[in-house]
Parts: sequence; structure tokens; C-alpha cells
Amino acid sequence: MLILYDPLVFSPADAYRSHAPFVKEVQRLIGLPLDLTLLTYGEELSSGFIEDTGAVPFEAATRKLTSHSTGPARKAAQAGEFKR
Repeated sequence: MLILYDPLVFSPADAYRSHAPFVKEVQRLIGLPLDLTLLTYGEELSSGFIEDTGAVPFEAATRKLTSHSTGPARKAAQAGEFKR
């Protein structure tokens, strides 16, 4: 999971700490390990991370879970539990 953040709002350590509970909850709901990458908006622009990795917005990924998965992940996605 890629999270983009503004370094004027969060330091890198604070950005990680503030998003960790959300990431753990998503991991629990989907029942799969989840790797977290935090980048500033500038870092993403200069690295091209989204384009290089084919990353999709979270909302689009949860739509895929709803239509392609079964069990807890599908139910969570359908119930909107992935929304932040």
C-alpha cells in the first residue's frame, strides 16, 4: 500500500505512525500481508512510483476486491469498511 503525504503536515515518522493502525486494519480485513510504502508527493513525482508499479487508487482496489474475492475481504469491501 502506498500512502502519499505532505511533509509540511507530517514528519516521515509521524506519517508512518499515524497510518499504521489503518494499514493494520486493512490487513486484518483482507487477511493478507500488506507492505506499506510512504512517500511525499514530491518523492512520488520524481520517482514515478505509481506509473512504474501500476499502482491503483485504494477505492479502485477495493472495487476489485468486491467483484473478485470471496469471504471476509469481499464482505468488508461491500460494507464499505475500507473507507477511511
